[in-house]
Parts: sequence; structure tokens; C-alpha cells
Amino acid sequence: MQSSSNPMKKQSVMVERNLLTGRASPQTVFPRVPWTSGFCKKFQTKIQKLYSHHFLAGFLLAPILFLQIASASQAQLALDRYQLGRRLERFEKSWQQATEPQRTSSTPAMERAVTSFFSLQLAKAGQSLDQAWMDSLGIPPDEQTKWMRSTRWLLDWERPWIAPTADPSNPTSNSLRGQLREFYAPPSADNSEQTDALSNQKWNLKIYRWQQNTSDEEQEAAYQTTLTSPNSLDEPIDIPLQNLPPGDYRANITIASSTGQPEILCEAFSIIDQIDARMQAVDQWLESNGKISSNKQSTGQQSSNQLSNATQISTARFIAKELLKGRKGTATEIDFPWNQLLADFEQITAPNSEESSRGIQAWAMSPGTKWLQLSREKDSQIARIEVPDCDAITNPQTDKRIPVLIALHGAGGSENMFFETYGAGRLVSLAKSRGWLVVSPRQTMSGLGMDVPTMLDALEQLWPIDRNQILLCGHSMGAAQALAQVSRSPQSFRAVAALGGGGSVRSSEAIKDIPFFVAAGERDFGKPRAKALASQLRGLNCSVEYREYPNVEHMVIVQAALDELFEFFDKKANPQP
Repeated sequence: MQSSSNPMKKQSVMVERNLLTGRASPQTVFPRVPWTSGFCKKFQTKIQKLYSHHFLAGFLLAPILFLQIASASQAQLALDRYQLGRRLERFEKSWQQATEPQRTSSTPAMERAVTSFFSLQLAKAGQSLDQAWMDSLGIPPDEQTKWMRSTRWLLDWERPWIAPTADPSNPTSNSLRGQLREFYAPPSADNSEQTDALSNQKWNLKIYRWQQNTSDEEQEAAYQTTLTSPNSLDEPIDIPLQNLPPGDYRANITIASSTGQPEILCEAFSIIDQIDARMQAVDQWLESNGKISSNKQSTGQQSSNQLSNATQISTARFIAKELLKGRKGTATEIDFPWNQLLADFEQITAPNSEESSRGIQAWAMSPGTKWLQLSREKDSQIARIEVPDCDAITNPQTDKRIPVLIALHGAGGSENMFFETYGAGRLVSLAKSRGWLVVSPRQTMSGLGMDVPTMLDALEQLWPIDRNQILLCGHSMGAAQALAQVSRSPQSFRAVAALGGGGSVRSSEAIKDIPFFVAAGERDFGKPRAKALASQLRGLNCSVEYREYPNVEHMVIVQAALDELFEFFDKKANPQP
């Protein structure tokens, strides 16, 4: 009965079985991949081995391989991922405020979005995400069709990096130029209806200063104006900037509607002072330090200074490369605060001394979001980190130490996923409010760049972390990675959570002391693995809390479980005497 009421789960399982039994080939399931190349044939062999080893693992990991070799350019792929991320974030913000009936009504569209993503139909996934967003808002189906004629677009800036206004006496001497990009086809075949949002419509534009820990809705717009929409997708859009100071900015465009305000997604942009001179310095530093192997030692132990220096060099190198891509206008999967990122690079590469506020130690100990690349001996790990504004960070005289929450993303994600999505970054907000350091490492098909104990050793060189308060959380593929890590080093963790997936743990005396939180959605294709994990943990006499959320599928499970997850962490991370 359950399977017949869940057609999306049946479709996913059917795809898996057909691939496994040979009834369908990867070419028919993933038609966009250029299978005729010798390179792709090698990947096809690798995929078949994955499926033969474990069909669910193969199903979750296969898209990563396919995404690497898809015929679309990497830039187009990054732009598609950007579009999906922004649409998912928009849906999650609405879902958080929605009523239970509205949440339930959005589930079928979310199931279609997940299935489309894993079959590389990214535009179709984006359309389903928009439908889920509108379902969660309570927009009637007939109005959704009208909204989609506008929401299918993204306003893509020609130059996301802009110099300050050249002539202060002429506030319109600097401007943004952008162009509409269509992500999916309009829902109607009627040409007159398809373009009604382009035919001299009035658009309301608001520009907000990008401030950490502050949403656009919580502040006044730095600039707002009314625009007339272009007559065609080929027509560029020019927006004069009114003497905005250097900084990072977000833009928002809405269109007047009888049932609300359909939104057109806009990329963020940055106004950066002395761009050319500062980027020349980045180029010069990278030329001098790009091939330095200071993070490696052939023999012996690395000292604390060597460890922090290794992370300093690798982090500066990582940020420098991202800056160069941003300067060229290369598409990225998220909006980056380029002004902040450039200032971060300059601080990290500046001389570090007790008298100076510059250097990697001072940078690390300032609250906020950090992108970095940890290094230790021959290992390195790209991660995104949120540093809390707490006494252990702001008061150098204190001996307090910080709990750490390590968040492992699922297949197809990145280190940015827990910050931008999975509840529109709510996990990070909840952890930050508790004074916890959030670490989200990047995973690839081969796993993490560092195992978690090594990662903690590297983190300890920059932050006063509490090694007795290490919490681990993973979603889907990240849940499987979390189980692998706790099986390998159970003594490293205070508590572990597996969401939307599972697997098994290695039996040991030490693992019996670890409390587990396991959760899945009622309509989550990862539910069987989660239930099997909970059953195994009970058989090992481990402490386990299992939760199943009604009318929740594989993506929303993280957001749906967050409140109970943090109740669990609160009890385990800070047990009462």
C-alpha cells in the first residue's frame, strides 16, 4: 500500500532496478551525457560497478560522475546549480512559515524536483522547485501558471564586480548591466501569454547591503527604483547605481500581481574599490606561492606554527583562485561576497604579529563565515565554517572552549549546502546561537579530504575547540560518511545524527557510548536505510532516537528534523549533572 501511494519513490526504485538488471542503460536514463567518448565509457564501467556493489549507493553517487562529464560546459553547469540552489532556498524559507496543509501540498513537487535532479533534468528540477515554493505559499494552480512566466527567469549580471562611482557629481555614472536567462520553458504555449511579463511591465527593484546575520527583510533597502521590463530576452537591462559605497549587495525584483508579487531571481554583486591594483596583488601572490608545498613534510611531526602556516598558505591559495574566477565573471554555484572575500585574502596574507590585527589567526578569531582549506601533512580539506560571536572567540583572556558541529552534505551538494539550503541555512543559525563552531567540509566521490580526527587537529590550530564536544550530522550520502567516521573513531564524537539515509556502523565497545539520532521522511527514499540503521543500533545496545516525519521527502527531511535534532544535541552536548 505504501509503495502505490508514493509514485516518485517507485520511479526512483524502478530506475535503480532497470540499471542494475540491464533492462535500461545509463545512456537511456541519462541522455545528456556524451557516452560515445572513450572517457565516458570508462565512467560507465565505474557506474555499473557502483550499482553492482549497492544499488542505492550507486544511485546517489552516479549523478556526481555524470555531472562531471555532461556535455554542458562547467560554467553552464555552475549556473544551473546556482539557479537550483536559489530556488531551493526560496522554497525552504516559505516552507518554514507555511501551514501543515501547505507543506503537505508541496511534497509531490519536491519529489519530482529530487527525481529530476538525480536524472540530470536540471531545468525540470527548477520548475518543480518553483511549483513547490508556490504550493507552500498557497498560490492556486491557475495563478501558478501566470507566476511561472516570470519566476522562470534569472537576472544575470554582465559584471558582478563593479568599481565605485567614477564621478561623484554624477550618481548615474556607474551602472549594472544584466540580461534575463530563462531556466525552464514557460508553462503555456500561447506566445502572447508567455511574454506578458516582458511587455512594458513595471518592475520594483530593491538593492540591500549584504550583511552577515541579517536578512534583506530585516533592513531598509540601500537603493530602490522602478524599472520598465525589456521587450525581449535579448535586450540588456541597465540599472544606474546611486553612489552606493564599496560593499557586497543583493538585488530583488518583484512584479505587481493580483495575487502577490512574483519574484525574478537576481545575482548578488559587489562594488570594490581599487579592483585592478588589488587583483594584481592577488595575481602576484599566487604566482609566488601557487606551487609552494609548505603544507607537506617528508618526515617528523609538524609544529603548531607549521600547521597554521600550512592552512594559511592553502587557504590563501584557495581564495585567490576563487577571486580570479569571480573577476573573470565565471559562473559560481552560490553568490559570493566578493568584497569580503578579497579583504579576507588580504588579511590572511598580511604579516601576523601580536601588535597586528591582521594575519590568519586574527582572521580566524573574528565571528562570521569563512571559506578555507585546512592542511595537515599530506592531507587538505576545503570547508566552509561559521565562527560564533561568543566569549571564547571575542575574549582572548578566557579559557572557554567551543563545541563543534560537523555537517556533512549529500550527493550533488557542496560545503555551501548547509549554509544556503537544508532549511535556508537554519542549522547554521541554530548552532551559532548556541556558540558552536559549524564546519561543513566538501565531499567528492572519493569522500573527504581528511578524516574527522585529522580535521579536528587542523581546526585546533586556529580555534579553541572543545574536543569533548564534537557533534556530527550528515544527510543522505553525508549520513553514510558520518557512520563511517564514527565507526573508525568513536572516541572522537559526543553525538551523531543521520538524516535521510543510513547504512551500518562497525560494532565496538566504544560505539555503544555514542548516542544516535536517526530520522527520515515518510516519503523519503532513504527511509529503508535509516530504519535499518536504527534497528542495528538497538541491537548493539546503543542509545538511538528514531524519528519519521509524515509527508516529508528526501530533501526536506533536514529542515523538518532540525528542531528535534537540536533538542537531542542540547541534551547530549551539555548533559545535566
